[in-house]
Amino acid sequence: MSSPVRRGISVRSWQDLAGGLTLLALALLALYLIRELPLGRAVRMGPGYLPTLLAYCLGGLGALLVGRCWLTSPDQLEAWSIRNLAIVLGAIILFGLTLREAGLVISAFLLTFVSAFAARDVRWKESAAFSVGLVLFGVLVFVEGLGLPLTIWPRWFL
Repeated sequence: MSSPVRRGISVRSWQDLAGGLTLLALALLALYLIRELPLGRAVRMGPGYLPTLLAYCLGGLGALLVGRCWLTSPDQLEAWSIRNLAIVLGAIILFGLTLREAGLVISAFLLTFVSAFAARDVRWKESAAFSVGLVLFGVLVFVEGLGLPLTIWPRWFL
């Protein structure tokens, strides 16, 4: 008795497939939600230009991930860790609770520094340096570049 012949292409990386389909779904949702915003032109962009461009980029990345799921070798999935999930969620909640009073610098530093401890091989000096770099990037982009009215330092510090 012979075994049945399997036809078609089998998925090798379910992570890539799930991630790609998620990105595609988010891109479609974004395109649906911004469908009535005027696009404008590249020279004179309308309010829907950048969101539409980003949605297409997100969809393209999703399509690449879906295509990659048949080409890559299967990944070994790690077991879920409640500890790591709690650390990251706690850091996000801490950021939300401290942003208004402590300012962007302290809140963003706490977010990235505390979140780093969800990794197995965390080194506190590297985490601190990375956190400082992300804080500088955040201040330059959101406060200086985009002009968002965020409190940078705590009120008592100034």
